[in-house]
Amino acid sequence: MKKTIGLLTLIQFFVYIGFGIIIPVIPELIANMNGSAIHIGWLLAVYSLASFLTARLWGGIADRIGRRKVILIGLLGFTVSFLMFALFINHLAALYVSRMIGGLFAGALYTGSMSYVADITSNENRNKYMGFVGMAIGLGFILGPAIGGLLSEVSIAFPLLYLCRFHGIYLSSNILCSQRV
Repeated sequence: MKKTIGLLTLIQFFVYIGFGIIIPVIPELIANMNGSAIHIGWLLAVYSLASFLTARLWGGIADRIGRRKVILIGLLGFTVSFLMFALFINHLAALYVSRMIGGLFAGALYTGSMSYVADITSNENRNKYMGFVGMAIGLGFILGPAIGGLLSEVSIAFPLLYLCRFHGIYLSSNILCSQRV
């Protein structure tokens, strides 16, 4: 169980690093495209909106097909969204689409992970383990913008490609995870 909780915690950590890593990148992208500053806010908002609107849907899907499958689908989709953002970094419409896709699959990851934690913990320790996941989310929010700012010194797309690598590693780890729900 602790291995599974650790993996779920790391997944959420990297999801929220993903949300934050893009924050210092977006203003420079919009400036490079001579775009309006309104796109900075909207590119962040569409991600959160997509996650919010699809979380309940993902919960129902997780109840039907299982938590692991939803998490695997979420990791794959989330990774693709960042790869798409990096590959189409100079195309505003594609950036919006990639952010919506990212939010859609972030909703799958959050819902699937928290449901999985609830399924494998007892009433006595459920709050403790959900707290660990919550701490990882907060830490991802804290470190994401700092990492994005540092890695964007290499190139504006580098933070996104770097994050894709980690999501691919955790996708592989999750596939190999022995406990099933």
